[in-house]
Amino acid sequence: MGRTVEKTVLVEKVAQNHNFDSVRNNDYKYNDLRIVIRSSSNLKQENGFNIYFLGLTAAKVLRGDPEKLVVMLVLADESRIVYLPGKIARGIFSQIPITGDGQWKFHVRERGSYLALEATGMSALKLSQYLNVKPWEAFSAE
Repeated sequence: MGRTVEKTVLVEKVAQNHNFDSVRNNDYKYNDLRIVIRSSSNLKQENGFNIYFLGLTAAKVLRGDPEKLVVMLVLADESRIVYLPGKIARGIFSQIPITGDGQWKFHVRERGSYLALEATGMSALKLSQYLNVKPWEAFSAE
């Protein structure tokens, strides 16, 4: 599941649209927030669901203050973004086993307005409430 040119272009486009400052490797800053963006441009259809496959380096989510972190999952284009505040992201991803390369591998299922994160060894977690809901005001220091 490596980074492709298509995925990199999508992440950079999302970062530009949000006026994020680039740090490195799909990591950005916005005010005093650390933003980690992952995207899935590859889409699979299964039983009426769109399925997006993603990977996220565990160390990027586990380091630093979770109050100053937002994980963004971009699903195919910049119109479908799941915004996960750091504490919520840590709670979700801590349920997924870390692979040998230090990543969480998972997929997101989408049908209509329903979104759920699924991974081996865990129950599906509904993400619909985080779709296109930007947590900036609640999670950035004044």
